[in-house]
Amino acid sequence: MSAKYDVIQIQPQKLSLRLRPGHQTSFEVQVRPVEDYPVDLYYLMDLSLSMKDDLDTIRNLGTKLAEEMKKLTSNFRLGFGTFVDKNLSPFSYTAPKYKENPCNGYKPFPNCVPSFGFRNHLSLTDKVDRFNEEVQKQMVSRNRDAPEGGFDAILQAAVCKEKIGWRKEAYHLLVFATDDVPHLALDGKLAGLVQPHDGHCHLNDANEYSASTNMDYPSLALLGEKLAENNIFLIFAVTKRHYVLYKNFTALIPGTTVEILDQSSKNIIQLIVNAYNNIRSKVELSVWDHPEDLSLAFTATCQDGKPLSGMSKCADLKIGDTVSFNISVAAHSCPPPGTRKSFTIKPVGFKDSLEVSVDYQCDCNCTRFTQAKSSHCSSAGTYTCGICRCDPGYHGNKCECEEEEVGSLNLAACREAKGKQVCSGRGECSCNYCRCYESEFGKIYGMYCECDDFSCARHKGILCSGHGDCHCGECKCHAGYIGDNCNCSIETTSCVSEDGRMCSGRGSCVCGRCQCTEPGAFGDLCEKCPTCGDACAAKRECIECTLFNTGKFADNQTCQRMCKDEIIVVETLDTDDPSSVLCLYKTENECVMKFTYSEHASGQSVLTALREPVCAAPPDAMTVLYAVVGSILLVGIVLLAMWKLVITIHDRREFARFQSARSRARYEMCGARAALRMLYLHVVAVLLALSCVLEETDAWGYKNGIFHNSIWLEQAAGVYHRESRKGRYQLTYKEAKTVCKFEGGSLATYDQLEAARQIGFHVCAAGWFDKGRVGYPIVKPGSNCGYGKVGIIDYGYRLNKSEKWDVYCYNPNSKECGGVHTDQEKILQSPGFPDEYPDEQICYWHIRVRYGQKIHLQFLDFDIEDDVDCISDYLEIYDSYDDVAGFAGRYCGDELPEDFLST
Repeated sequence: MSAKYDVIQIQPQKLSLRLRPGHQTSFEVQVRPVEDYPVDLYYLMDLSLSMKDDLDTIRNLGTKLAEEMKKLTSNFRLGFGTFVDKNLSPFSYTAPKYKENPCNGYKPFPNCVPSFGFRNHLSLTDKVDRFNEEVQKQMVSRNRDAPEGGFDAILQAAVCKEKIGWRKEAYHLLVFATDDVPHLALDGKLAGLVQPHDGHCHLNDANEYSASTNMDYPSLALLGEKLAENNIFLIFAVTKRHYVLYKNFTALIPGTTVEILDQSSKNIIQLIVNAYNNIRSKVELSVWDHPEDLSLAFTATCQDGKPLSGMSKCADLKIGDTVSFNISVAAHSCPPPGTRKSFTIKPVGFKDSLEVSVDYQCDCNCTRFTQAKSSHCSSAGTYTCGICRCDPGYHGNKCECEEEEVGSLNLAACREAKGKQVCSGRGECSCNYCRCYESEFGKIYGMYCECDDFSCARHKGILCSGHGDCHCGECKCHAGYIGDNCNCSIETTSCVSEDGRMCSGRGSCVCGRCQCTEPGAFGDLCEKCPTCGDACAAKRECIECTLFNTGKFADNQTCQRMCKDEIIVVETLDTDDPSSVLCLYKTENECVMKFTYSEHASGQSVLTALREPVCAAPPDAMTVLYAVVGSILLVGIVLLAMWKLVITIHDRREFARFQSARSRARYEMCGARAALRMLYLHVVAVLLALSCVLEETDAWGYKNGIFHNSIWLEQAAGVYHRESRKGRYQLTYKEAKTVCKFEGGSLATYDQLEAARQIGFHVCAAGWFDKGRVGYPIVKPGSNCGYGKVGIIDYGYRLNKSEKWDVYCYNPNSKECGGVHTDQEKILQSPGFPDEYPDEQICYWHIRVRYGQKIHLQFLDFDIEDDVDCISDYLEIYDSYDDVAGFAGRYCGDELPEDFLST
């Protein structure tokens, strides 16, 4: 290490204080982050299966990251480690067939390495090519539950200083990249691990965490302690879904930041650079080994020169800025003579610190001048500090009384007032002087034994709340506390909000806690108030500076400091949510900006804003003209429609009379044939309003004695319909093509869809087909499907490919399976049974029965992918005529499902 980096970033570094209880003293500390300071960055990555895309992205991260970091420091080193989880059930797959390959039988990704706790692949080095080489070697693994074992890995990376290679004179950055939540302390009990983590290094010769299966996960407190002890800045790089959880962790672990990681880690370099700049621009003081009988108060003077009472940190600093902190220290009690105490003040993440030693001054100077056997003390005592300390056997103000002398003749001198008890009933009168009794509860004293040090008010059973001394029945509070029982702190540091205001300007600080006075305000600092009149105004500034870089917070540093809320940008704003407040304001160009303000369940404030303000278009002359003409035409069309409706109703009534007469006339012609089919005739007459003329059994809804809700076929002429697993109308054009391709097909063309419709393909659901077109095939018109038309209901070519619909695929080579079954008894088998089910093959069996009958399914043999999540291969049952409604269950594994009876 060059002497260039042996610099001092905090002054002074040693300080001695001499304190008298009840008084306070103050001193000043200056902190100046230096330029071009060395950086050690250790990249700790989650290697669970869901991070496979991220691993592919960072294979050349070392070179690119080094190039960016060299713009910030000339001395940069990089290390690499990975983690998955404890190789114990229920955290990992532990069955023998998964021992060497946890992905065994998992078709989307059949091969992966066994699960492990933590591995240090590359200690910190300036050879960044080594980083790329190590990343190239890595393969993902697979664990069983969602949470990961990342906290085990963080602790080992922090405490194994020699193995990792942390330098003393360098910034220590630990980047933690994951897409899921971590296991916490006590989770290990699920696997029988009852031993708490000891906080020590357990990397073996192979650089692997050897105690992973022996100890529980570390707690947040232990993690924060070890990170601070080793001057490590932790950067959580997590997906947006888990941002709020890790943001809460940063409040419990000093020196920690959280950044949002893209789904495939594409933004990891910019994320690290942003986090590093954020760390470098901030100085925060922490206190170590704080003695309980000392109170500390901070006042920060940041780069703007304004003192901020109660603040122990400064933000938005530039390289070379110097900030100062005034620290007041007060002692509240006297320890035993000769006691010296100390504490340490340290900027978070810095190697430099200030060591403060404290001596207590509890004696008076006059004790050095004493006079034994003084005449002031009747030659029976020592005169010191203006009072007599009597020799044994003597007492009195001037030691004028001997213990044997009892002044019973003048007891009035031992009464506080006439009628009062002698010596308050807590002592005896001797030589006109009260000698107070001893008490097991404390000391009784006073001229008339009227005082003691144990009769004061208590708080939670503690005398004077532990923050004061009891004098003659009254609490004398230590500095910083008030109240009858000294339970009320006058310290206001904990009441100062991020913007420097007391209780966010919506309350007052009482006993160290905010009491919100503004209606609707809540939170530890009254910072949350969706219904306050100033809520929209305060959040407006953050919307303007974050989205448009305008307003009074326009400079980026102020915006970052003042605006901590999560801001979500949307195209369309949901204004019906009762838990959010709608805010509107006019912009400079007379447009209206809308956003909502709400509180997340975790306490995080969330602002949801439109991407652009809404600007009213000026009235157009042609539009007004068209509107007038259209209105006239609309009135005319409505009148014509009403006239047509009257004529149609009249004609239908006349035609009904004609049909009735015709039916009566032809009834006799049906003869015996009508009698034989009376039941069928009755059913059809009720459902379709037809007569015995229904000799053709191909009529709609009725075929071979079986009643159908539709003549819908899942696959016809190679064409079939699909919808997203999320439900109906959830596929964009790109996702629709992916669905068809996954099943070995492609988007159907218009001609293919029409050919399928000609043979009975009827689906009342709009979907994508070839060239970005949307529509659906209709065989029989209906009032709620197809607008009463037959054919392809064509929505045309869609300009916006992000619209969401279902999809129609085409695959003429797919293996035939499934079909419509109307038999009374039938055994259904998957394609190729008893061999394995073919890849990329989907079969639909439609079992249809007579109206009023039920279907009984009994499973004889069942063996589908052994995956508790039923993600890849599975069987679904729908108790309806299609797979849009009536979902009854999804099954996989090798256990026979129970019998199923339809409704």
